[in-house]
Amino acid sequence: MVSLLLVKQIANLFLILATGFLLVRSSLLAPEESRGLSIVCLYLSVPCVMLRSFQMENTPEVRSGLLLALGAAVAAHILLIGGTRLLKGPLGLSRLEEALVIYTNAGNLIVPIVAAVLGEEWLIYAGAYMSVQIVLVWTHLSLLLLPQRRVNLLRVLRNPSVIAIIGGLLLFVTGVRLPGIVDTALASVGGMAGPLGMLITGMLIGRMNLRQIFAARRVYRIVLLRMAVMPLLCTGLMILLNRIFPVRGGAVILLISLLACITPPAATVTQMAQLCGADAEYASVVSVLATLVCILTMPVIVFAYQLVCPL
Repeated sequence: MVSLLLVKQIANLFLILATGFLLVRSSLLAPEESRGLSIVCLYLSVPCVMLRSFQMENTPEVRSGLLLALGAAVAAHILLIGGTRLLKGPLGLSRLEEALVIYTNAGNLIVPIVAAVLGEEWLIYAGAYMSVQIVLVWTHLSLLLLPQRRVNLLRVLRNPSVIAIIGGLLLFVTGVRLPGIVDTALASVGGMAGPLGMLITGMLIGRMNLRQIFAARRVYRIVLLRMAVMPLLCTGLMILLNRIFPVRGGAVILLISLLACITPPAATVTQMAQLCGADAEYASVVSVLATLVCILTMPVIVFAYQLVCPL
């Protein structure tokens, strides 16, 4: 069931990517016009997803599950960052390639899958992974793409996504629920994050010579790292955590964390590369190929995990 819905969701997002590609190919839009969409996605849609994910009842079971999800997210990012750092020298990875291997498209791909398969009450555990990643995006990722810039803690705290995380946690702890009309608005705007991310990627590759770029071996090397090597390591990590921390519903919670670890490169990397003046087109090519590959790799990895950790 999970594997089948994964394939359907990936296919839906890929069709949206193709739409962005065709809009540029037909000269209706220019690739440069995607910059405004990147700002809308990063500073509006993603914060709405984050804020809404914490709209859950504060119970001991949810708290213990949330701690497990947060611990898994931290452990996964330590593994991803550390593993990529070790491979950087031997493989000659650029800073942008490091980012493409480390940061995943968790929010855009996992939120709709979790909501459809498990129910919206499980979204808070996906929110745990996204919270850790977003903090790192505006600190570690910013330093990767702009090494001359120092991390400004005040600037990080003023970021809309970080504000949304803090606000969401406060609402969760206090038990305050947003009014229905506000929740509906947040759901609508947050639901744009996935389609916008893929539309932007499609627009960025609209004027590129895809035959020449996809013939480059280096692209496949990065996709192999992102979609096979790192997911296998993360699968082993989640299986280990499931054995060490036997929490009620832990296998499902760690499956959600695993799903977040094995998605294609984050659309956020492409968007931030565009805003920082990095090679956003190259990032888009890696993302497109990885999205194609994940139709096979993600269901296989999920199936293997379920064999060891039955839900």
